[in-house]
Amino acid sequence: MISASLTQLLRQQGFEVAGGDGNVGARRIILRGMGSNSTNGSLSDISNSDVLVLLNGRRLGGTSPDFIGLANVERIEIIRGPAAVQYGPSATAGVVNIITRRGGEKTEIRAEAGMGSYDLSRFKLAASGQSNDGLFDFSFGAGQQYRGDYKVGGPGFVLEGSRSGNQYGFNGDFGINFREGHRIGFNYNYSGVFGAESPDFDSPYISHENPKPVPYKGLWSNDATNSNMAITYDGSTEDNAWNWQSRVSFGRFEHLTTPIDKPEFCYDPGSGLICFPNDSDTYILGMKNLTATLGYDDGGLFAMSGGLDYLVYEMDFTRGSNNTQPEYKDFGVFLSGKLRFLDDSLIFSAGGRFDSYKTDSGDKQDPGNKSETNFSPSVGLAWLPVDWLKLRGNYSQGFKMPDPFQTWGDWMWTDPNPDIKPEKTKTWEVGLDVNWEFVNSSLTYFRTKWDDKIHSVSSKGPKSYQYVNLRGATIAGYELALSADLGQAFHQDFTIRPYVNLTYLPTLRNEDLLGRSKPEDDTLTYVSKMTMSYGLDFIEPNIDLMANINARYLGEKLTNDYSKGYSTWMYYTPGTIVDMSVEKGIVEFADMGKMKVRAEVNNLFDKYDEGHPNHPRPGRNFYVGMVYQY
Repeated sequence: MISASLTQLLRQQGFEVAGGDGNVGARRIILRGMGSNSTNGSLSDISNSDVLVLLNGRRLGGTSPDFIGLANVERIEIIRGPAAVQYGPSATAGVVNIITRRGGEKTEIRAEAGMGSYDLSRFKLAASGQSNDGLFDFSFGAGQQYRGDYKVGGPGFVLEGSRSGNQYGFNGDFGINFREGHRIGFNYNYSGVFGAESPDFDSPYISHENPKPVPYKGLWSNDATNSNMAITYDGSTEDNAWNWQSRVSFGRFEHLTTPIDKPEFCYDPGSGLICFPNDSDTYILGMKNLTATLGYDDGGLFAMSGGLDYLVYEMDFTRGSNNTQPEYKDFGVFLSGKLRFLDDSLIFSAGGRFDSYKTDSGDKQDPGNKSETNFSPSVGLAWLPVDWLKLRGNYSQGFKMPDPFQTWGDWMWTDPNPDIKPEKTKTWEVGLDVNWEFVNSSLTYFRTKWDDKIHSVSSKGPKSYQYVNLRGATIAGYELALSADLGQAFHQDFTIRPYVNLTYLPTLRNEDLLGRSKPEDDTLTYVSKMTMSYGLDFIEPNIDLMANINARYLGEKLTNDYSKGYSTWMYYTPGTIVDMSVEKGIVEFADMGKMKVRAEVNNLFDKYDEGHPNHPRPGRNFYVGMVYQY
């Protein structure tokens, strides 16, 4: 697959990446019906996620894929299912771990520049290498992109307030290999979005039944930056039986939202309309993390790993004269191990993690804090009756602690609930993996049950909302991944690889009357019953050609029809969107690299694309660029 962004890559892998294409941090990464929250800097968006997005195993202080490019990415590791034993809270659905390149013996350079629809411009540069003696290695990737307001598919009108503005990204890695198997690394990641626009949240919504331009009541301009620095030490014994890593990282996410053309802001907290001058919003999120791990694996009967990590989120939220500084802390220790029998054909695994965490309201006028502890176990069994077939089963628990806003409320929208409990999940899954000659496939059945699921409801207090615990909820379904390399099947140099990635959720049940669209309907809201990505990869190395066509389908979900009011619910099916991309070598400069041309057509059939009702995404759009690769 040749992907231009993390969003595109995850969609090809069968993830639902929800949200608009214009707003800063408006996207949510959804796996197994559970998702990361869009990133605007609040602790709710960071600590209360279900899909944990990491860079080289560390948290960034943001989960939106818009803040992570692919210019310096080596690979992406995807863990499906709870991963609380290793990663702690906020990993109840899975983990997406982006691994950046390390410089090797061969110096590599890649540069790309191009333009496309809606005033799109894109530039990328990446390079990696090491010193002659191997003592130092380096890699970096940088990128810039701009896109203006886009046209929606179908009706074809320009959507005001959809401008993505200027986006910048940089990732750099520098290592000192002072001894065989020992490395000190420095990794820095920066991303920035400037001038992205979004409509005011009390503007009228576009009706999906009769899409047409809407005169918004006001627009906001969004500027956001996310920077993160990590210092690591990796080491191992000469026989690689023992390995260890220590890492300290710290970062800062900042989001400034400024009204463009609306001088007054009004809201109704439930006790009458209140209006005041429309000030800028500033979210600042500081993050500190210390991690240490130790592992043992000599390839024999037993393997183990353990460690500890300490995480702190510090937030500063200011609107006008209102200011709160909530805080979130978590300290965890974990241990996991494997036992291998029958020449590694039978593997038993088990692990556990203990967390002690604390939230603080950060409100000087109404202070409050809350502490909890949690233990998350995991056990699994895998059997390989033949070398191309694996049968597996696993049970694991995950948890999310309520963040400060959910516990202590905020100054505008949310009433406090100091009695709110942590949300816990129990997941059972069984499956099989088949890797036979040119066919690769996996099938998994999973069932996740929540206790005390955290959910927002209309408040009986002076404000609009309050977070409460539901008695329970259940999501159960199937995951399928299937691909076949037809070129390998016929012993050819080229690759023709059809693939499909599918998640089907026949069980989406809310076991509490709270949070339901209506009392008699127990369907969980905002979850697509089916997500599917299917397509074809074609690679012909003899003519230096790569191509991909990908279709992404989102099935029925129960969601709000915002064009008719917040209390109006409907079952809605977003449908299928098709994207294409091609990359072709055109000239080679002997030992000096080569030039390629890259082309993309997104939303090929110009469909009216609404992953979420009343929030249309771009219609058919094009991109053409030149690539230099050495």
